[in-house]
Amino acid sequence: MTNDETRQQNRAIVEKYMAMVGQERENRWQMFTDDATTGLQYTATGESLVISGIDNIRQGDKFNCKNFPDWGFSNIEIFCSDDPNSFLVECDGEGTSYVSGRPVHHKDHYVHKFLFRDGKICLYREFMNPCNELIELGIKMPKAPVTTEDMTEG
Repeated sequence: MTNDETRQQNRAIVEKYMAMVGQERENRWQMFTDDATTGLQYTATGESLVISGIDNIRQGDKFNCKNFPDWGFSNIEIFCSDDPNSFLVECDGEGTSYVSGRPVHHKDHYVHKFLFRDGKICLYREFMNPCNELIELGIKMPKAPVTTEDMTEG
């Protein structure tokens, strides 16, 4: 398979992954290698959340469908790289979170990293601003030490 064919095949998987909404996401694990790693790079605790192995990824998909039942992504932009097995995605995500035990509407801006091996995802990372989740839960954030106004003339 040529690099262009590999890139096209992998991009189709990224498109399918990003288009899944709600309970469709329970089967995302089927797109991963047995030894894949997924996770959130930044969380509200300041620590990365890492899930390794296909069985744990399957459980993570079930957890996400239960706790984020109507979740979906929009405004999706997929960026290819020189490596046909590497992709970045920028998008918006939105849905209801039940992680706190009560429904909370959550939305954020995301960057996703996908790495492929043999036509399956072997590494997936999700980047978002965890402060947005804390604010939506009613937690007051401290004032930022530097603002846009500090860095610009207006």
